[in-house]
Amino acid sequence: MRISRAGILIVISLSVLVGASCASYNRIIARKNLVDGAKAYKDKKFKEAEDLFRLAVERDPKGETEEGRTAQLFLARTIHSQFVANRGFTFSESEFLGEYRLGLAKKIKAQKDPLSQFLNSQLSPETLPVFDEFMSMSPSSSDMEGNKKKDDLLKKFLSALTTDLNKVLMGPSIYDEARFANVKLSDFTKNLMATNPTGEANTRLNRLLLEDAYPDDISKKPKAEDAIEGYKKVLETKIDDNASFKAVANLYENLGKNEEWLGWVNARADNPNVPPEQRAEALTSLAARNYSCANEISDTPAVKKESGGAYQFVKPESPEEFEKLKKCTEDGMNQIDRALKLNDEAKVESDSTWSYKANLLVQKMRIADMEGRAADRDALKKEAQAAKEKFTELAAEKKRKQDEEEARKKAEAEAANK
Repeated sequence: MRISRAGILIVISLSVLVGASCASYNRIIARKNLVDGAKAYKDKKFKEAEDLFRLAVERDPKGETEEGRTAQLFLARTIHSQFVANRGFTFSESEFLGEYRLGLAKKIKAQKDPLSQFLNSQLSPETLPVFDEFMSMSPSSSDMEGNKKKDDLLKKFLSALTTDLNKVLMGPSIYDEARFANVKLSDFTKNLMATNPTGEANTRLNRLLLEDAYPDDISKKPKAEDAIEGYKKVLETKIDDNASFKAVANLYENLGKNEEWLGWVNARADNPNVPPEQRAEALTSLAARNYSCANEISDTPAVKKESGGAYQFVKPESPEEFEKLKKCTEDGMNQIDRALKLNDEAKVESDSTWSYKANLLVQKMRIADMEGRAADRDALKKEAQAAKEKFTELAAEKKRKQDEEEARKKAEAEAANK
């Protein structure tokens, strides 16, 4: 059947209208999810907020609309907040799910699979009898004394179960091929297990193994890595979102992932698409680490000798330590000088950058003293003092502006209340 040109135009027009309507509908629903999610977040109902923000993200996973980008940011912040609020990997009683929070307990008691059998064997002799006593009680709603006894037994059992299972978490890895033969492990769990974790990381692995095995009975612990991926998606569409960059850096620090932190901050500092003042801030963070590295060597009793009310600095006994001191100082100075140039380009001044400039000049002064270069030591001392004065001036101006802003907000609040 032939279709006329006019007919084709009508079909195309209808398709465009339907597509536009669908896009508009998605944006409207996403906005509603954002509003509802924000309210849940404000009320500290973080899981509810997370679910609502995820729904909003699903409407625009590529972040092509303002709603999609906002949803991705809010989702990352919500996961981040949940991680910060509960960083440990052991269980709390509130994390058990099911009626009376007994879903996991019933499976452990039934011992229908190898893992449940193992967990049953790890419970203390006093734990399961309390569970049995609780399950045998069926007081009516009018039996206040019976209900109170049942509530007390439930609290006692959940407390005992939590204690027993946390001992399991903090013990050796619970993974055994036969024990987990019928458990579908997440890629995240598999990847962590491949690193042969120890200490707290092993506790985390044990927790993840149980979460994978009992998905309906244990509340999943929010992952910092999920928040990191969320913030990175935000930065894909908004490279100048410095708060998201800092959040990722902070999470890497919390996780103890030093190499990842260094790679992340160095990439920010070297990215020409990032605003210069933000690159300068990243460089200052790197310089701060190098300053700490240097100061940990130069500010020790073995190196910092008091003489006549002043300090004289001598080389560390270890030549390797001295080379490390020089390298950290040199790298830090290079980073600070780059930061200052970028701030000049952006026509901004940072008190923090000048503070580390002064501190690193002090490290250079100490190295000169160690090497017997008195003239260089004295010249560097003057440079350090000048940098310190610049920092003091900028810090004072910054505080003055902050005080003015606080006074303005206070005046506005007082005027609004009249």
